[in-house]
Amino acid sequence: MDHLGLIVNAYDSRRGKLVKENKDQWEKSSSPPVLAVIGDLKEGREAADGEIPLLEYAPDSEHAQAMRDLAKELAV
Repeated sequence: MDHLGLIVNAYDSRRGKLVKENKDQWEKSSSPPVLAVIGDLKEGREAADGEIPLLEYAPDSEHAQAMRDLAKELAV
């Protein structure tokens, strides 16, 4: 099965040089491509802690919008 691409999830550049360098290397690579970089946002952590789907917990959040955008891209 071919890979569609990578999704960098829970990304926070403040976690150190290695985290940022890995993301930069993945983005430079052409195979598989980076489809999305989704930040480590409060709503995502809270939804996971409460075992509630993100789109139900915080449907208007930046994190939820990033997930919707990714779903649209993959559906094409």
